[in-house]
Amino acid sequence: MWEKYWVFQGIKNLGKYNKETGKFQKRENETVYSFPPVDRELVFTTLKLMEDYLKKQKKEEEIASALVSGNFKQLYEYSIKMKMTRGDRKNFGNDGNWIKYDQGSDYNILRDSLQDYYTGWCTAAGESFAKSQLANGDFYVYYSFDLNGEAKIPRIAIRMDDENNINEIRGIAEDQNMEEEMLPILDEKLKDFPDRKKYYKKEYDMKRLTLINKKVDNNVELLIEELLFLYEIEKKIDGFGFDKDPRIEEIKTKRNQKKDYTKFFQINEDEIALSQEEYYENPTKYKCLIGGLYLDSLITSVEGVVFPQIIGGYLIIEYLTSAEGLVFPQSIIGSLDLKDLTSAEGLVLPQIIGGYLLLDSLTSAEGLVLPQNFDIEKLSCSPSVKNEILSNPGKYYRTSDEEIEHSHNKIM
Repeated sequence: MWEKYWVFQGIKNLGKYNKETGKFQKRENETVYSFPPVDRELVFTTLKLMEDYLKKQKKEEEIASALVSGNFKQLYEYSIKMKMTRGDRKNFGNDGNWIKYDQGSDYNILRDSLQDYYTGWCTAAGESFAKSQLANGDFYVYYSFDLNGEAKIPRIAIRMDDENNINEIRGIAEDQNMEEEMLPILDEKLKDFPDRKKYYKKEYDMKRLTLINKKVDNNVELLIEELLFLYEIEKKIDGFGFDKDPRIEEIKTKRNQKKDYTKFFQINEDEIALSQEEYYENPTKYKCLIGGLYLDSLITSVEGVVFPQIIGGYLIIEYLTSAEGLVFPQSIIGSLDLKDLTSAEGLVLPQIIGGYLLLDSLTSAEGLVLPQNFDIEKLSCSPSVKNEILSNPGKYYRTSDEEIEHSHNKIM
């Protein structure tokens, strides 16, 4: 809800856009100039930047303060600039230098060093962002050399917190992910930080994704372990950006996904649907849906609804308030959205949920049984429900997959 309000308040204060300065004029009470067109991509980019900035704010007053200081106008202007300059940044090589900006030092020096380059970092978007970030900890930037031999092209950012721990790491690939060629440089730099181990999985995942990408481009057959990794069957792929590394989907589009799925699920290609539309053509035929499934017409009951045994993407069921009569797939590789469910009574969750589990309307954990290896950090619910689970995890976690009874045959 805050996003809708924040965007609306921001848009209505924008005047005419000046292409030379890259700024919007301020809209006064007497302004009659038309409101600027609302570009969905730019609004989405702006929200991503704000979400990235807000996610480290823990308290309500911190979030409220951040929403005031991180004004929409600055971020929207920065999103426009990113779109206009996308592709203009040239890679003049990987050699360069690390520069450290000490906590509490002049944030303008950091911000100004990023202004002429597309990075996607909110640090460059507005004065308040750089000021806030540098006030909370040291900031490291790796700059590669430009044509004049000066280390000016920002490629990696490492932001620290008050306790001198790594707060986040960002690159300049899409969605602030790390460029492949920057991974060795980051790997060497991480040796300087005592809390580096928590970033080893991200680094490992990115290196492995790079290797798989090269094998696919060179028509080299992938091992079963590499397929399980690519399709995130056992674990999610972690990257350094605020969104998934786009190479994951790019690699999948180059492959025969139905054939890949037959290698780790004992099913035939004709039992696999690629999309929700294909699945709806004959729901009883398909045991696996590679894409996501979105149901928005079910008001209170799903009795009689047949799901595939495996959903490779997400499952979203809107308006569902009761789980009675619902038989879930055995495995959902993506997220399960049941945010309108008010009671967990009769709720038999899948054996595997690879993404997030949204139970925002749940008033009590009573009746809830989570998958055996489900990460509690991926559960979206009220604090009271989460406290119930944490106080007695043995009650709310499945201890054995045999405890769940499905109407489907097990195929994994």
